[in-house]
Amino acid sequence: MPFYQSRRDAFSCDATCYGRYTSLRSFLSLLGSFLCGRLSDRYGRAPLLHLGVLATLLGLALSWAAQDVRGLYLAMVPGALLQNNFAVVKALFADYYSAPSEARGLDGEVAGLVGKLGMSVGISFMLGPMIGGMFVSTFSAGALVAAVLTSLSWACVIMIPPPPNPKGPQNQTPKGGHTFLDLTPLRSPGPRVVLLLRMLMSLAFHTFMTPWTPSLKERFDFGPKQHGTFMSFVGLVYALSQGFAAKAVVRAVGRSDLILVSCSVFLSLGRVVAMGTDRLEVVYGCFFLIIISLGVTNTVISAALNGLAPPEKIGGLIGLVGSFESLAGMVGPMVGGKVFELGGKEGTLAVVCACYVGVAGTAWVGWRKWVEGGMREGKVKTT
Repeated sequence: MPFYQSRRDAFSCDATCYGRYTSLRSFLSLLGSFLCGRLSDRYGRAPLLHLGVLATLLGLALSWAAQDVRGLYLAMVPGALLQNNFAVVKALFADYYSAPSEARGLDGEVAGLVGKLGMSVGISFMLGPMIGGMFVSTFSAGALVAAVLTSLSWACVIMIPPPPNPKGPQNQTPKGGHTFLDLTPLRSPGPRVVLLLRMLMSLAFHTFMTPWTPSLKERFDFGPKQHGTFMSFVGLVYALSQGFAAKAVVRAVGRSDLILVSCSVFLSLGRVVAMGTDRLEVVYGCFFLIIISLGVTNTVISAALNGLAPPEKIGGLIGLVGSFESLAGMVGPMVGGKVFELGGKEGTLAVVCACYVGVAGTAWVGWRKWVEGGMREGKVKTT
């Protein structure tokens, strides 16, 4: 990842170019998230994990051969469209454990289980840039190392045991014929609340990131080593937030709506300070607060989402949420680029803060009534 940004910089990919790149990736992810989610419901999680590995390897090969920005665009297509392994793994995770439904809402144990899954991602996000910064000096070498690690992950996919329930989602025949585009989980208000939360958070993220990444180069002259160090720091803090902080916070606070409101405040204020400072240590301090809040928020929402759909529809629901996040990812960079062009960083931060006000308001109004209510029911209405 550190070399991708430097590769774009070498091809003179500015904030507008980066915004277009991110928007295209988000459009493809919009299609791919729902496609892979529903296919995993129908044919099983493992085939989609294999497909994701192959798409990653193809994208790495194309990026290695790229000679300009158009080549990077082409290399991004396979992974953006077909590599949705983390979403598929979350659906597989829901197949293995009893989601928080019937008589209770989210508790510390469930948050801890979901947090461990996120912690593994955070550790990988920490080690990957660290390895790249310490042992890799060129983009080509980085692509080769990434291909080797991806191949090793393929071996892990092969060893994944089937879910404990032999009548898993992939073996069930939905009633009513063809239901590949079935959106019935969204008839319940709980998933709609989660969908809105995810869209607003994704919109805030992409709006912020459009000017943020180039600003690191402008303010601190970030190169591959600096990007690698920063990403490793983000990965470490995210792993801690998911593996330890989320469980402790859920147990201590007890109310998920209050957690989401508080985290929204930290996510917005942290970005305001990080964008405005010229001191790198302040940026790191702000992002420590931002990533802890993000990890706790993601754990709370992901754990709840697994309790808002029946097993045969959970992959599709997770994919649908990912698709709407990608839709926000299409709009966010365009909004971020245009707002930054017209209003500078102040305009960008105003849009970001407005999104988090929406997150806090939605969580306060709808979480306990509709999300936790849907979790207690143990299913969503499908008729």
